Amino acid sequence: MQLRKGKRKAHGTDPRYNTRTWRKYREAWLRRHPLCVECGDVAQMVDHIQPVRLNPLRNFYDDTNHASMCHRCHNAK
Repeated sequence: MQLRKGKRKAHGTDPRYNTRTWRKYREAWLRRHPLCVECGDVAQMVDHIQPVRLNPLRNFYDDTNHASMCHRCHNAK
């Protein structure tokens, strides 16, 4: 796992959010699913519908557990 240098850590202490693999996955996901599932605005985040921290056995990259969301809707969740 390669961490980004000079960037703040996302999502607390989970290092998976700070990898090149996640960044590429996130970019590809948002290209395919560009709108927030809640409000229809432009999405900036890929949400784990069921938080990975609550079910660590679930695959972090399981696309059936992802949804595109804007910052406002994700923060309200």
